[in-house]
Amino acid sequence: MTTTSAAPAPLSRTGQGRPAPPPPRQPKAGACYTLSAKQSKRPANAADPAPCSRRHTARTYRVGALPKRVIGARGDPDTAAIAHFVTPRCDRRFARHVGGTRASRVLSRLQPVWFVPSPSQLARGARWYRCDVVALATADALASLPRRTAGVLDAGNSLDSWGLCSTTAPSRVGHRVICGRPHSWRAFAIIRPGAGSRWPSSAAFAAARQECKARARAQQGYPLRWTYGWQRPSRSQWQDGRRWGYCWAPVK
Repeated sequence: MTTTSAAPAPLSRTGQGRPAPPPPRQPKAGACYTLSAKQSKRPANAADPAPCSRRHTARTYRVGALPKRVIGARGDPDTAAIAHFVTPRCDRRFARHVGGTRASRVLSRLQPVWFVPSPSQLARGARWYRCDVVALATADALASLPRRTAGVLDAGNSLDSWGLCSTTAPSRVGHRVICGRPHSWRAFAIIRPGAGSRWPSSAAFAAARQECKARARAQQGYPLRWTYGWQRPSRSQWQDGRRWGYCWAPVK
């Protein structure tokens, strides 16, 4: 009887013989990116960094590690758990990074956004999260950022460039712009309609409106006749944590 030895089977491109690709590189704090407004709203981003000396619309101010508890047993991301873990950490570091006061941060168009690995990157072992700062030029476009964003709101006139403004009366939605662009109205103060987390009463909202009216008159030099805008939070905004209203005044 004759015997033959079988040749070893070639390695399959998709079988177990193929070595797993290494996880993608972890992003670095201080890196800059040229992102669109749509890209900034997505949980994952694969854009390459851009030179911070050139035009860019996002800058990474923190990179951290995702704990095992927010990653499923098979590497499937738990979206709600990731958001619950990452959002407060990016928010806290955002305040330290851009500086200013709580009011100036609320009145600015600067915002924190975060990114995590895509499901395929998680399957390859990526476990990072990335916090970026962006600035909304309009509702659907990002503004260019300066070379340095650390402490950008510390300057007394920072809201002249980064504040919340409008090209029309604030009662008309869809016309919000960054104050560095042409505008005719500006949000100059935030007013809390009462204390605590309970939905304010009608009387509390009325008192907040009157406070806004008085502050707008002072903002305009105490004229006999003046215009102002009061934008109270909606119930859904209140439940999401926006427990203040914007007080607006026209810009001469």
